[in-house]
Amino acid sequence: MSDEEISSSYSRLPVSSEGLAGRWLFDEDEGTTVIDSSGNENNGTLNGTSRT
Repeated sequence: MSDEEISSSYSRLPVSSEGLAGRWLFDEDEGTTVIDSSGNENNGTLNGTSRT
């Protein structure tokens, strides 16, 4: 796969998102909260980690 194909696949929701509990991209720049982009508001908290 090309870089563009990988980026495109990474950013898309699955064809069927029925029953999807959450979608976490881990693309926040700082902090310990991981935002759920599925709309279900199942945000997470990072513990004992560091961002690189």
